Amino acid sequence: MFRIALTMTIASAVVAGCKAPAPGGEPLPKGLAAVAADGTVDREQVREAGRTQSYDENPGASDEDMLDSGVVAVIEPQVGVYQLDTLQLAKGYVIGRFRNKSQTGIKRLGLAPGGTTYWFVYKGSDGRFVSSYISDSDSTGYDRTNIPMVIHKPSRPWRQSVAQWQLPGVIGEKQGMGALGVAAEGGQPWISCVMTGCCKPLN
Repeated sequence: MFRIALTMTIASAVVAGCKAPAPGGEPLPKGLAAVAADGTVDREQVREAGRTQSYDENPGASDEDMLDSGVVAVIEPQVGVYQLDTLQLAKGYVIGRFRNKSQTGIKRLGLAPGGTTYWFVYKGSDGRFVSSYISDSDSTGYDRTNIPMVIHKPSRPWRQSVAQWQLPGVIGEKQGMGALGVAAEGGQPWISCVMTGCCKPLN
């Protein structure tokens, strides 16, 4: 009887030890009051936050791909950003970063050669969510601000932060490529930025 009870106790401990942690265990990233009334982004504040916050570098949560002209870049989500709601996100958050592993820049993504860029999301003066790509360099030459974006709804709530390079729209029949089409441009960033949605720029 004692052996049976002991075996059941050990088995229960093993099962309990194998349980995955509940979602929402990570601390929330810090919001930023980095947008002026005229829509100007305080790039120094974004850069400082981007440097000090945590990113998930694990494959599957992050994504590495070849983008424009053979440039290899990594996208990494901010740890815990998926736990935000849209009211929190509206105040302004760095939701992830891009890292350029090549010595050729990609201006549309704010990526300097071999550089790092922070993806900052906030609600603009017209009430719509917008993105800014702020390069972690002294020059503003690669910065892009006030990029229109959408928040897509997932089929179920997120359980962790995830980032991907996604294919953009395709060239359709009017451009002569038929129903399948071809990629119109390099990959676009995508991150699970709130529990009930994911952020993606429109251009």
